Amino acid sequence: MGYLAARIRPREEAEDLCSQIFMRFLQRLDQYDGDRGSVLSWILSMSRNALIDRLRSLRPTSSLDENFDAVDPSPDPLDRIVEGEEARFVHGVLANHPAELRELYSLRFAHGLRYAEIGEMLGISEAAVKQRFSRSLRELRSTLEQRNEKGGANHADWKAQRNPQGSA
Repeated sequence: MGYLAARIRPREEAEDLCSQIFMRFLQRLDQYDGDRGSVLSWILSMSRNALIDRLRSLRPTSSLDENFDAVDPSPDPLDRIVEGEEARFVHGVLANHPAELRELYSLRFAHGLRYAEIGEMLGISEAAVKQRFSRSLRELRSTLEQRNEKGGANHADWKAQRNPQGSA
């Protein structure tokens, strides 16, 4: 449900689609082949396909920005501001990447799938998934380093300025 809820608004529509996928799962249970992958990757593949079909028929009801801004990882207001700026920058960089790569990030970090599961779901090898992540992360790190060299936000520097002796 989390995979769909992160991509479809309102939540009721995500729940409806989840119910439809569950019914398909039950109807096709006899077709499951454990040698081709885990049940999780099979269900996620069904979910991904149903989501693609749904989004083709409807305009997306929420943007990635709305979902991204809903995350509140830190109780400290200054940390939230700095992390929010960094997150918006990373989000902006990732927004310029192909949709397939953004989906890889979502599957890996938002849904906690392993590389092998992502590969099964997308029909590519685990090595190909790892290679795409490696290249993308190298590029992202380089972009962040260039930004920091040009005077962009650096969370560690801001925290050090706020607490020079490391005290709270």
